[in-house]
Amino acid sequence: RLQALYEYDILDSAEEKAFNDLAQLASYICNTPISLVTFIDRYRQWFKARKNIADTETPLDISFCAYAIQQNEVFIVEDATKDERFKDFSNVTGGIQVRFYAGSPVRSADGVNIGTLCVVDTKPRHLTPAQQDALKQLANQASQLLELQRANKRLAKESSKLMQGVESYREFFENSPVPQWIVD
Repeated sequence: RLQALYEYDILDSAEEKAFNDLAQLASYICNTPISLVTFIDRYRQWFKARKNIADTETPLDISFCAYAIQQNEVFIVEDATKDERFKDFSNVTGGIQVRFYAGSPVRSADGVNIGTLCVVDTKPRHLTPAQQDALKQLANQASQLLELQRANKRLAKESSKLMQGVESYREFFENSPVPQWIVD
C-alpha cells in the first residue's frame, strides 16, 4: 500500500484547487462543517485538502481514516463517543470534538486504498444513501485526479528527454567543424 502511495509523489505537495473543490463539495453535499482529502502514510495521515481544519497532518493513532482505508465502501461512525474504537481518541475527547465521521477510500490505479475523502461533524449524525453515494463518487474523482497527475508527470519527463535529444543533435550539427548531412 505504501509503495502505491509513494508512486504518486503526493505527500507534502502544495495545495491544489481541484482537491480543495472535492473537499468543499463533500462538505456541502453531506452538510458537515469539516471535510478532508487524506493520504495515509506509515505513521501519519496527511491532508491534501481540508476545510475547517488548521492542521496539515495528524498521527495515525488518532486517525479514523486509517480504519476507512481498510474498507471498500463508505466507512461511517455516527457517534464516536459511543464507538469503542474511537471514544478515547484525543480528537474525540478534546480538540475538535469529533462525533461523526464518514470516509470513502481514495484508490490507486491498481485498486489499492491509499487515502480517503472524508467528512466530519462535531455532532452525531447519519448520511442518506444518496450522500454516501456522492461521497464515494467524489473519492473516485480524487483517485482520477491522482492518476491524471501521475500521467502528466510521466509525459513531462518524456518530453524533457525528447527535448534533450533534439538539443543534443542541434548542438552536434551547429558546432561540428565538418559538414554534416542527414540522409533519409
